[in-house]
Amino acid sequence: MDMEEYLYSQVLLKEPYCVNAYEKEKSYLLSLEPKRLLAGFLETAGLPTAASRYPGWEETEIQGHTLGHYLAAVSQVYASEKTELFGARIQMICDTLKKCQRADGYLFAWKEEIFDRVEQNQPAWVPWYTLHKILSGLLLAYQLAGSQTAYEIADRLGDWVSRRTAAWTAEVRTQVLSVEYGGMNDALYDLYRLTGKKHHLEAAMQFDEVQLFQKIYENQDVLNGLHANTTIPKILGAMNRYLITGEPYYFTVAENFWRMVTEHHTYITGGNSEWEHFGEPDILDGERTACNCETCNTYNMLKLTKRLYMATAEKRYMDFYEKTWLNAIVGSQNPQTGMTMYFQPMETGFFKVYQEPYSSFWCCTGTGMENFTKLQDSIYFKEDGILYITRYLSSKLRSETGDLLVQMDAAFPECSRVELQIGTSAPFDRICLRIPEWSQQGARAEADGKKLEVMIKNGYLYLDSEPGKTVHIHFFPKIRAHVLPDNPRVAAFTYGPAVLCAKLGTALMDTTVTGVQVKIPTKSVFIRDYLILEDETPEEWLADAEQNMVRNQDELSFSPKGIKGEKMVFVPYYRQHGERYGIYWYLYKSGSKELERRREDLKQNHRLMRESMDLIPIGNDQYELAHRIKGENTLASRLNGVNYRQIQGIGYFQYEMKIQPGECFLEVVYSSEDAGSTFDILVGGTLLCHERLAGKSDEFYKKSYRLTKELSGTKETVTVTFRTETEDDYCRIFKVLYVCKKTEEAEEEAK
Repeated sequence: MDMEEYLYSQVLLKEPYCVNAYEKEKSYLLSLEPKRLLAGFLETAGLPTAASRYPGWEETEIQGHTLGHYLAAVSQVYASEKTELFGARIQMICDTLKKCQRADGYLFAWKEEIFDRVEQNQPAWVPWYTLHKILSGLLLAYQLAGSQTAYEIADRLGDWVSRRTAAWTAEVRTQVLSVEYGGMNDALYDLYRLTGKKHHLEAAMQFDEVQLFQKIYENQDVLNGLHANTTIPKILGAMNRYLITGEPYYFTVAENFWRMVTEHHTYITGGNSEWEHFGEPDILDGERTACNCETCNTYNMLKLTKRLYMATAEKRYMDFYEKTWLNAIVGSQNPQTGMTMYFQPMETGFFKVYQEPYSSFWCCTGTGMENFTKLQDSIYFKEDGILYITRYLSSKLRSETGDLLVQMDAAFPECSRVELQIGTSAPFDRICLRIPEWSQQGARAEADGKKLEVMIKNGYLYLDSEPGKTVHIHFFPKIRAHVLPDNPRVAAFTYGPAVLCAKLGTALMDTTVTGVQVKIPTKSVFIRDYLILEDETPEEWLADAEQNMVRNQDELSFSPKGIKGEKMVFVPYYRQHGERYGIYWYLYKSGSKELERRREDLKQNHRLMRESMDLIPIGNDQYELAHRIKGENTLASRLNGVNYRQIQGIGYFQYEMKIQPGECFLEVVYSSEDAGSTFDILVGGTLLCHERLAGKSDEFYKKSYRLTKELSGTKETVTVTFRTETEDDYCRIFKVLYVCKKTEEAEEEAK
């Protein structure tokens, strides 16, 4: 298809909630100092700096990624408004980067040796990922803001990448592609589209992960254990390759991947992942925690969805886009502060946690900048004299000269009634409106109070475009229940496109830190995550969810009936801020054995949460780097979708872990496959034990080690080392490494 999207400047949003979100993001962008985001580039180039780096991630090896996102975001604002204020920032950034760029094209906020480390299998925090963000920002500065300087920098940077990738051996290439590299293939395909240089195309292909693509092409769901925000951009690159070369293989890869993720790895909000990783297909209830649904994943999934839609015009893509955009994107921003989220917990009882404006600079801070400066994205498309309207937000569509083409007024968020005013000079013959999947009674069109006879085909309603005419479109939202594939007694509720969540109060809303300075919510209070049904079975109650979730009179909120306990109020998730919430709920009949088991499970989980001192998701580079990983002859990989870190032969790896004075326990997960393997465990440099694994019947099992007061000492952190001393030694640890308080369970396991 030759579908096109209208320019950002042609779409004016009027919906108040979205207007506020956009203005909050603009204010945040203007409050940031570009010279501080540029400091690392200037220092690396040996040039004087006018300011210090921002703290947080901008003081680590990933510094520079924020500048890429920032440049993209301010370019999107400029494309919408053409304001000189943002144009000047773009020019200042690009002029400075030009000064920092080496003669051979290298441009980065860290010395080139960081790329050497990746090739040599030494710890390094994702330089290719960071370079992708820088290159993408430059390309948008050229495409949206017309910066010729940005084009020249990107062109020369692409030349440097081309020379480096051309020198890779097969072994080096495999090693590089094993470390998160973002959408380097995607960005380089974009660059090739602009430059036409063959070596830019060849460089892009170096980042195409052929083995992964082939499995997905064959419809093998191999996502279990893969880092989600590493994987999705790879597929964006595959889709881009299809759009450039026309190779149908790559379209199939993108389509199959999208279907796998959306049908088997996605929560009701449209988000995916737990601790940044995909799990097993259709295992979603089992992975609900405080660390679900990294917002970067959603940002990239929507980019992929849009490309698939523009290539096919298939309605299903925009059904997913609408749901995900409203709940997982709009819902990720605090409407009072404009700050955005990293994780979006799916476990009931947690709350939203946002970035600190001038110290976090997480990956999701950067994608948040982009998300909220393109809220008008993917509403209006055009193709062969047809206007496609795919989402329903109050807005104006204008010609490039400013003439009104369409004005849309919509009842947001339920979108039950949409008014279209067609401009007098509209350049299209027909208007094609997506009938949302949530409007299961279809759609009705009226003009002058009379029903219109319209064509409905492939999930679209077609209108003849009559200049000056006003048309009303009616959709039919209702309450729907959605159960999880691995537990049909766990349900979430939607009304139209809006996911609903229960308000659960503000008690003890403390946060903790995970990964590299990422704030997450705690749940130090006991919170019930189930509904007790008075009379009906869960199946009966859910089958009549539309009647059992009663709408309150004064607002868009609902309360369940036929349940025991205090009245609960469910509201749109995207508007829920500053309070604990619950999207998913277990349903049990009063007095059932299942209810009693759940009560006991909750008590146990609550106890474990209180007792954990520190944990490391093994093989996750961000979390391992946050714990100051060091090692020799060590690598991370996966077994049956489970992450592990290993030593083979003589080597070691070690972490710094939080600890509290007094006796505690180290909990390690092993594989039964490794029975007979031998290695040492040291704590604070002192030998804890010489381990020889006996193995267990379970595929994976946990073993606890007592850390005495003599070992743990009085420090706040302790070094935990796994070491092998002979060529015959072997060590692998799996899943999560814990330091826990003394408990009866740990005592028993440590015997």
